[in-house]
Amino acid sequence: AEIEGFLSSKLRAVKQPASILRNGFAQFWESLYNSHDFNIQEGFIIDKIQRSEDGVTITDNKAGKHEYDFVIVTCNLKDAMKFLDARPEEAEVLNGLNERSNLITTLFSCKHTIDPVAISSWTSSLDPKNEGRLMTVRNSAKIFDPADVGNRERDYLVSYQYVETARKNTTEYQNLLEENLLEDLTSAGYEDITVHEQHVWPYFQHWNQEGISNGHPVTLMKRQGSLRTWFAGASTLFESVHDCMEYNLVLTSMIERRDSGGATK
Repeated sequence: AEIEGFLSSKLRAVKQPASILRNGFAQFWESLYNSHDFNIQEGFIIDKIQRSEDGVTITDNKAGKHEYDFVIVTCNLKDAMKFLDARPEEAEVLNGLNERSNLITTLFSCKHTIDPVAISSWTSSLDPKNEGRLMTVRNSAKIFDPADVGNRERDYLVSYQYVETARKNTTEYQNLLEENLLEDLTSAGYEDITVHEQHVWPYFQHWNQEGISNGHPVTLMKRQGSLRTWFAGASTLFESVHDCMEYNLVLTSMIERRDSGGATK
């Protein structure tokens, strides 16, 4: 985007608009984990989140209750309405979000290649006429250890497809996406392909002009920290990478001011 000039003025206004970690972003998560006493639970399905100014109670799908000091909601915010005890003002803001498109991720395996690359992309899939075709393949093993070519029999990879206009996630739609994927993977040279799991994500949640005029983004910002709840992620800011960084910095400043007693809830 900077090359095209769309964000050049914005990027020149900040001293360091972005950073790339020397050893990859796994280094960030490892340092974060090593710095705190985390209790990470996998396969945790949330059934209900109940909040007050005293704390947060999360109930899982097995009726287990978990008490927390605060909650940070980073999923698609409209989806959070399925389990969040939203107040009327929150419900109006979150229900006002709309999906623009679909992003499809698929875990698949194939015959091992001697020197797989970390990421392969086909820019032709960015053409709206080619929506739903193979866009990118990610090899996480190669990302984490670039020197590893391995002697395993199969590679486990993740593919990405993009559909410009969001569609209802029917079996017919899923089959069409998988058919396109297998055709494109075969054409790209992948052999003995097995699809393990496919997920169709609602992508680019946003407020339309009416929502903007009604002040939904501003209302959401004003509610940050209320009921010990923080809303983050792409749904808050139109999927903009640059604004996501700026938004998170603003949230960090708000938390610091609150903890130091410099701001009211």
